Amino acid sequence: MKMTNKSLGPEERLIGPLSLKEIGRCLLLVCLSISPLGHTANDDVLDKSYRLFTALLVGDFDNQEQFYFDRRLELAESMQHRRNHVQVEATDDDGVFRLTQTLDEAETPARVQFLTLTPDYGSHRISMAFHEADDLSDDAVCTLQWRRQLN
Repeated sequence: MKMTNKSLGPEERLIGPLSLKEIGRCLLLVCLSISPLGHTANDDVLDKSYRLFTALLVGDFDNQEQFYFDRRLELAESMQHRRNHVQVEATDDDGVFRLTQTLDEAETPARVQFLTLTPDYGSHRISMAFHEADDLSDDAVCTLQWRRQLN
């Protein structure tokens, strides 16, 4: 029994000397060889998100409005927030930040933490880990995963 092009499935039909399946494989190999070391468009988005995240993270953050309105609305004292000021500074190490928290206008910091940001190309997320001491090899107190939904 002789097979013709008409009896083959669409991916097996011959176009000249190559089948559509073989052409698809060749195109895939060409795309993979052009892509530098498997770097994808998602990696570019993650790199952009990481740069944006690290640029916006440095600064002074304060809950002054929340503190003010808790008192203005005369919330019960047990429900009122304390005044909380956090200063975030970049360190010499890439992706490592120092967080200094001060409560209630105090002169001395209530707590100093270190924060590490690491892009995770496997899950296309940014991992954020909080460390209590400056020894970043210790286990993190808290780890968060950030993922950008829209560009």
